[in-house]
Amino acid sequence: MNDESTTSVSKGCFAIKAKKSPEILKPEKFLSLEGDRSKLRWEIGQKVWEEIENRVNKVHGELKEGLFNGLLSFVENAHSVYHGNQSQIPTAALVTGVNIPDHSELFSALKSKVTANVSPHVVLLHSKQCLTMKSMMKQVSRQLIAKVDDTEAQTEDENEDDADLEYMKKKFSAVTMTMVRKWYEKQLKPTQTSPSKKKQPKLSVIPRKPIVIIFQDLELFTPNILIDFILMCSFHSPFLPFVLILGIATSWLDVSQRLLPHSASIHLAVRKFLAPTSSSHLALIMDRILLNSDLPFKLSGRSLQLLLDVFLCNDFSILNLSSKSELNSLRNVASVKQFLSNESNSGLSKDSNLRKEVLQWIKDLRIYLEVYFPVLRSLHALTMVFTHHPMGKQLREVFCLCYKSGVENNDGFKQTLLLLKVTSKDQLIEILQNCNSSLAGGKYSDNVDTQFHPLTAVEKFRNFVLELESLDDTVAEEEGTEEIENEPLETVKYAYQLQERIRNRSKQKKRNKMTKFEKLQEAIINYLKEFFEFNLRPVSALPLHETFYFDDTMTIKQHKMAAPRFAIQKALSDPGHYLNLQSISQDIATPEAPDICIAYKLHTESASIINLFDWMTAFHTIVHSTEETCSEIDEITQARFIRAVSELQLLGFIKPTKRKTDHVQRLTWCHG
Repeated sequence: MNDESTTSVSKGCFAIKAKKSPEILKPEKFLSLEGDRSKLRWEIGQKVWEEIENRVNKVHGELKEGLFNGLLSFVENAHSVYHGNQSQIPTAALVTGVNIPDHSELFSALKSKVTANVSPHVVLLHSKQCLTMKSMMKQVSRQLIAKVDDTEAQTEDENEDDADLEYMKKKFSAVTMTMVRKWYEKQLKPTQTSPSKKKQPKLSVIPRKPIVIIFQDLELFTPNILIDFILMCSFHSPFLPFVLILGIATSWLDVSQRLLPHSASIHLAVRKFLAPTSSSHLALIMDRILLNSDLPFKLSGRSLQLLLDVFLCNDFSILNLSSKSELNSLRNVASVKQFLSNESNSGLSKDSNLRKEVLQWIKDLRIYLEVYFPVLRSLHALTMVFTHHPMGKQLREVFCLCYKSGVENNDGFKQTLLLLKVTSKDQLIEILQNCNSSLAGGKYSDNVDTQFHPLTAVEKFRNFVLELESLDDTVAEEEGTEEIENEPLETVKYAYQLQERIRNRSKQKKRNKMTKFEKLQEAIINYLKEFFEFNLRPVSALPLHETFYFDDTMTIKQHKMAAPRFAIQKALSDPGHYLNLQSISQDIATPEAPDICIAYKLHTESASIINLFDWMTAFHTIVHSTEETCSEIDEITQARFIRAVSELQLLGFIKPTKRKTDHVQRLTWCHG
């Protein structure tokens, strides 16, 4: 026999010790390189974000509490209410809306609540795991039977049942509803308590707990499988206390017409439950967290509007909105640079003066934030009285309008003032009371006392209300005894002066004929105008406002708004940024760059139809540009080029064409 045929291949196998995985750089180690101040800012940011998360979770709990309490009460009392007709299955139709990303979190919390408070027999079904009846029964049996404790004491009479149980555990896919029925009956058998020496052993009766089956995404289930499962559950319902919870994203009417025919729906005793809508959920989070003076982290009008657009136009997900808000990064204080560039503040360049001014700026900014949001709520309460809502229905809309330029030049605010001039006495009293209730709930510094401070405005509004209530609308105001001397019209030289004096005379005559209510109404409107313009001035005019307000919309777009094609093009055009290699230039293709990046840059310089041979020649020239003499294209270079072209075709940048031989067609025209 030949020696080569008997040679063992084991001598070519070697045990190679695996390399250590690269150490993950933690924030603490990274910030230690930047200094103590960066570490302190990081810790403060983490504490602020933990507080935001706690408040968001509190809002989630409050909204879910009412829904879960109703569902738990329905599941617990379902079979006592529907005991007369055992062929019908008690069913809760839970309409959750289209906020698909939040469904998994909602139904997981519901399953935990039902398991802890009502019954341990809970099954949560997903459409992806229930493509066939066999896979659906596998999920049902796995979630029900896998919870059985194997350490319980067993008797000889139970050997047969235990054998069936072991078989069900080993082969979940072969479990039938009849096996589930036997398993459930075994769970209801009375258990023997530990007997004492003199007394006889007692049997503890196990209560009949319902079997709760939750369908997370009902619309995505196959109709035939869903119908068969409902009919099967209805057949076994006299022996198994089923309760179904159907997660519906659209409406029960649409589901009953499209998925469940009459032959299946007659076996369900349906009761509808409505989950809180995403818009109401969003309004609570905005009002209590983001638009509140308690937390130092705030979003600017542009950033908030961008997040709202993503929420309203994409996924309606509160969880995604919360993750997108986690952008408390280090920011440049550009407002201080602009303030110091003013010639009148040139003396602040010294450290001593600057420190005093910075402390004063922070104090003024804190006072401004204490006042801003209660006054904003007061303005929102004022505009909500009018039916068409000139500044928007939600508080967030009023904030976005007032953030950048204040209310002085806002068209909605001007329209609100015009509407106030035609309000009745009762409406004006209601408006002042609403503004008072919004201002009274704020927390203000004690050492601030101005005519437009909220506490001063509260007293002012109360006095206005008392004056309005004491007025008698039927009594007209008498003309004033003192007449204002009008300048003679003959002394004017120009036409515009004549028009102005005539206009002033008409206003004076009109005012002399005004009633007491009209004069008081005008005084109230003037005070409201000055009050809102003073307290809702744009925050961008204050130094150091960037320490509280996040206004970098580009960062939000880069991190939270997916743009795969743009990201791929940027990576291919600037590989040095991603590979952390300074030797790779962004403008010129260098041999140090990856092959696909070289091929991509050459393809961007071509027309719509690219000659493969010319493309490969240029690729070969760049790859071997460091060599003194350019050799011919070898097989290795051809293989590298073919692989790069194949990858570009896979990414969708090029495709084969039949218009010319050995040519490809370019598909994208956006340069990185």
